[in-house]
Amino acid sequence: MSYVELVKMNFEQRKTHRIFMCKVCGKKVRVPKGKGKIEITCPSCGNKMTHHT
Repeated sequence: MSYVELVKMNFEQRKTHRIFMCKVCGKKVRVPKGKGKIEITCPSCGNKMTHHT
């Protein structure tokens, strides 16, 4: 996928999902909105982080 396609996809999903970046490896993790405070586990490095969606 090109950069333009990724930006377009993120823009289209902005109302249903939030995208967080892992602080350890920098990978983007997509999480559904409206779930409240959740613990996210990075699929690539296993780092756990807590965010409010």
